[in-house]
Amino acid sequence: MKIGYLIPEWPGQTHVWAWREICHLRELGLDVTIISTRRPPQITRGKHEFTDAAEAETVYLVPLRWYDVIQELAWAIAHCPGQLLACLRLGLTLPVYQKPNLRSVLPLLIPSLQLVRILRQHQIEHLHTPMPANSAILCMMAKQLAQVPYSLTLCAPVSHWGGAMREKILGAAFVTVVASWMLEQVQQICPDLPADRLSMTRHGVDPHKWVPVPQVSKQADAPTRLVSIGRLAPCKGFDVLLKAIAMVKQQGLALELHIAGEGNERPALEQLVRDLHLEKEVTLLGSVSEDQCLAEMQAADMFVLASHQEPLGVVYLEAMAVEVATVGTRAGGVVDMIVDGETGLLVPPGDVEALSGAIARLIQNPGLRDRLGKAGRQAVLSHFDSRIGATKLRDLMVHSTYDLQNLEESALSSSCPV
Repeated sequence: MKIGYLIPEWPGQTHVWAWREICHLRELGLDVTIISTRRPPQITRGKHEFTDAAEAETVYLVPLRWYDVIQELAWAIAHCPGQLLACLRLGLTLPVYQKPNLRSVLPLLIPSLQLVRILRQHQIEHLHTPMPANSAILCMMAKQLAQVPYSLTLCAPVSHWGGAMREKILGAAFVTVVASWMLEQVQQICPDLPADRLSMTRHGVDPHKWVPVPQVSKQADAPTRLVSIGRLAPCKGFDVLLKAIAMVKQQGLALELHIAGEGNERPALEQLVRDLHLEKEVTLLGSVSEDQCLAEMQAADMFVLASHQEPLGVVYLEAMAVEVATVGTRAGGVVDMIVDGETGLLVPPGDVEALSGAIARLIQNPGLRDRLGKAGRQAVLSHFDSRIGATKLRDLMVHSTYDLQNLEESALSSSCPV
């Protein structure tokens, strides 16, 4: 089966999970063509080992060449004028957040024609997008124009994707989410969505790559090494983490913290490090590759991330996969992954005192760190191997019949060739 995997501004620094999913879908026998809206800005382009190869094979919708635009418009006018008018109506009436539609949605019609040309060239039978903002609208237009079904994965709250989510979801062959709390959100806005068109497919982590390594023996007075990884954004709670580290330091416990990631909050965090006198304890590594993240995890005694909100949080699973004791917050999908006291420790979001207490507890109890780390990897192997979610997604693509039946019926009354 030939699949189009549509992801915007690919390959970005945060797209490791998508590359895993694409690779697994190919391992499972699908012919996957990667399609993207445009290349990412250099500042957000991925620094990973796969980035160059992934970019080289990706088909980009923009920039558009003027003669391609004319050619695709001529094709649509000649072969499916009714569907072209339907896309125009869609572009003008879709209830997105950003208004007016004339400026926010209607301009997507031209890239959608380019997308249709790619679908024809590669004989793609199904479109999937894991980031259903404008990409979902492109899928909706391509469905109108080329009679190709599409599916969506929600990896963030419904409110994150620019509006018109009911229309995007009901038009899809099926929808998947990455955490249990998202199921309720989808059901609330689409109570009429058939149960067999809504599933959960967690992104997970590849435990074949993310493996533990033997720990090097340390001197008794050596500092405990902590690592935290994520975008330097307010939602990740790095300010809370730094304040917790300062409290632990005041208890006379030796530790060092490496933070990997980049973002707009960096200047504020650098200032907070100085204000808390943590220059010797805290190192901001900046944006690093997946392999560097793996090396940091494998060298750590503990992983900590103090997110205020987290749709799923694959980085927690990466830490668990390498048998590193993990401390997280009861935020979003984190509670799906970590069982407090069994596979990690959980604290309330924003609670500096509780976070510092959890960190101090693990510093003082190496045996607990070891037990949590081993249990965390077993949880990944049993429930969060990225192949599990990819297999479910493959099966849904192969066996989904809802849209195919509807498309066959609509094609009978259409002049647009399938």
